Amino acid sequence: MTTFDDRLAAQLRALDAAIPEPVSPSTSVAVRPARRFPVRRLLLLAAVLAILGGATTSLLSLHGLFGGDAYQYAWKHATMLGLRQTDQGYTVILEAAYADASQLMLSISAIDTQGRGWSQIEAGNADARFADGSGPAYVMTSGGSAPATLGSSTAAVSTVWFDVAAPPTPGIHRLTVTVPAIWVRDPEPVGLDPTHEVLGAWTFTFDLPIAGGRRVDLATAATADGITATAIGLLAAPTTVKIDLRWSDRGPTATGWSSIGSVFHDAREMPIGSAYTAGDVESLRLLSGTDDASGHWKVVIDEIIGDDLDGNLVRLKGPWVLEFNVAPG
Repeated sequence: MTTFDDRLAAQLRALDAAIPEPVSPSTSVAVRPARRFPVRRLLLLAAVLAILGGATTSLLSLHGLFGGDAYQYAWKHATMLGLRQTDQGYTVILEAAYADASQLMLSISAIDTQGRGWSQIEAGNADARFADGSGPAYVMTSGGSAPATLGSSTAAVSTVWFDVAAPPTPGIHRLTVTVPAIWVRDPEPVGLDPTHEVLGAWTFTFDLPIAGGRRVDLATAATADGITATAIGLLAAPTTVKIDLRWSDRGPTATGWSSIGSVFHDAREMPIGSAYTAGDVESLRLLSGTDDASGHWKVVIDEIIGDDLDGNLVRLKGPWVLEFNVAPG
């Protein structure tokens, strides 16, 4: 196994030559808070993935064209794997992997070796665990590939993301990744979901370095319009920062609350990429990470939004401003 290096520059130059115009996916999708995590077949970065078309190179070769700081960091420090398994004429390739204290990211290719003429092949789902059963559990949050109208009949590449229940011990760990099924789309689709599932046995066991991170307990509160937000914890890792907020009662008329705002670390803005609420605790995931969590943090929640019983949007204005310092360590 080798780490990502400058050899991909030649691939990027070749890719640039093949693209008639610069590709600039909308950043609004990336920075808009996601109110729920999709767990199956989320079409991530479709415009860029579509460029890959029928190629069987790693998704890493596209790293320079999209993604924020966290995505760039992860794939520049990914471990190249190139592990292959074939079942029922479909080859699944575990192209590369990256892991730190906050998440695991996989690049997975699916190839129809028999050329059966599907309009799309997708391996946008996987299970991951520590091979010896130790360590915290990984929970898949999203995964996706190119849309059917832009995909390839012979190959597709997916990115699969996992949250981790608790930060694992940094160092080399042996992981097992299982792709339980792939999805193929008929050339002439009929119905709302014109794909069918192919169950198979694609399992990979490999060693992966896991980068560290830092967890900090907090107790900083701010109140606006009678509603209190309390920052209770921060997890900082190279690819992302997670900040947990505990909210007081926001009223019985709405559910699915999510925050809109910004986070600053020593005056550097770190946009909120997604917000997920479980009970009265909301976890904010930032689009950037850090190797050093020390310094001054400022969380500004401009408003919170939810859905009322009729499905209408409810918006409560802030701001809630939470400031705290993290000591070196």
